[in-house]
Amino acid sequence: MNSLHTRGEPLLSVKNLMVHFGAFSAVEDVTFDLRAGETLGLVGESGSGKSTLARAILRLIPATSGSIRVGGDDWLACRPADLKRRRRDLQMVFQDPLASLNPRMSVGAALAEPLEIHEPSLPAPLRAARVAEMLERVGLSAGMAGRRPHEFSGGQCQRIGIARAMILRPKLLVCDEPVSSLDMSIQGQIVNLLADLQKEFGTALLFISHNLAVVRHLSHRVLVLYRGRQVEAADCDELFRAPAHPYTQALLAAVPDPTRVPAAIPMAAAEALPADARPASAAVVPANATPARATPADAAPADAISSADRRGGCAFVERCPYAQDQCRLTMPPQYEAGVRHAAACHRWREVVYSWRHETRNFRAR
Repeated sequence: MNSLHTRGEPLLSVKNLMVHFGAFSAVEDVTFDLRAGETLGLVGESGSGKSTLARAILRLIPATSGSIRVGGDDWLACRPADLKRRRRDLQMVFQDPLASLNPRMSVGAALAEPLEIHEPSLPAPLRAARVAEMLERVGLSAGMAGRRPHEFSGGQCQRIGIARAMILRPKLLVCDEPVSSLDMSIQGQIVNLLADLQKEFGTALLFISHNLAVVRHLSHRVLVLYRGRQVEAADCDELFRAPAHPYTQALLAAVPDPTRVPAAIPMAAAEALPADARPASAAVVPANATPARATPADAAPADAISSADRRGGCAFVERCPYAQDQCRLTMPPQYEAGVRHAAACHRWREVVYSWRHETRNFRAR
């Protein structure tokens, strides 16, 4: 999906958000903006803090520090009464569609419940009409309102979950792996449904997924998390075209794609780099050598505590083929790698050059 450039105040603004569970840091210093009608894809391997970040934004778990502003208002400072009133603007679609529905409630009752809470003055006939309308909008029939969740397939249950979230016309919809448990053919239907609803209602989406193909199809911008830290953020097309962080390259390398083969920088390519962007000798490989790749399975596991973490260095240093002493000693800031493109990597120029060079060479063969 192409970039979406909108003006005005962001619908959701997250600044330096941190979520700690005791001594464990689940989310560390995450900052981003999300505007009305925009989709932000949130990617990273399991345990990177994606769901924790989403739940902290919705105030389902407490944030340790930082700020969250919704429509310009301080979301973390909302009093309980204000929070209940404004929750209609922020809704969530969960990963397991069947587990997110009450097995004792009919589908109609589940969809009517948000209306009963947030629009108590709405007459019962109008409430039933809204439920029937939303069921049909997500591809189900109004006659299904009397059935229980166990009578539906996984894809149908996810449509019900989306209908329940959208019946209040929220301004922000958080989707936590909404298609991961579904068949491939059903995944496409659900993704297209979300895109259609977004166009119809102007809802902003925070879309969490492991499926990079789905993220690329649906998102305007992408935020990459690694061990709770924000390592890269860019417009979707830019991130897939020229990833500027080794971890982002690792995620993309894990997806079969005949158009590119990411690798460490060949010797000839390294010599062509400008002097200030030339890699250290440890990162250069001879042309006839098997290139080292940074894949999610390499080196230390994601939840391991590295020596770099204890000294304040880059969290990815133990798995990075570009790592050098600076990476082990200093946490990289968010370098500006392009327009609306930031990457937390000291050697981002070499990372981008390597990706482009290897892709160009592969296509030429």
